[in-house]
Amino acid sequence: MAKPIIYFIELAVAQKPKYICEISEKLYNLGKQIHIFTSEKKDGRFLDQLLWTWKQDSFIPHSLSDENEETDAVQICTVALPATAAEALILFDPLSPEPFEAYSMIIDFAETYDKQKLNASRVRYKQVRDSGRFEVRFLKLGAFLGQDM
Repeated sequence: MAKPIIYFIELAVAQKPKYICEISEKLYNLGKQIHIFTSEKKDGRFLDQLLWTWKQDSFIPHSLSDENEETDAVQICTVALPATAAEALILFDPLSPEPFEAYSMIIDFAETYDKQKLNASRVRYKQVRDSGRFEVRFLKLGAFLGQDM
């Protein structure tokens, strides 16, 4: 079995919610099941609203996993990840790597616009790289969105 791939996407500006929508749209259009993790319910509700309104000509079926038992293509997971399987995990907030092996693709962010967040992402990058359990790639957002998967 292939190692899960962790993509660290460089964010040079503080627009992570918008970029999560773009990444979700790309993965949804490829037919992937997606979990988006946030540690705060308020952020989950914000992403829920944003996925409805961020782009007029886009529709991404999604739900908040703690409010809806249905399995939509995209589940916004607050506080904990659901037991249901998905192919991709997008991290709005950092998460310990223990559940990563249940996914084939994990999206994390290197927020280079903020020194503290950048340093924290470097620690996460080193941790998953040194574990040997994952394939780790560092990309700019445009390179990630433009690649074939």
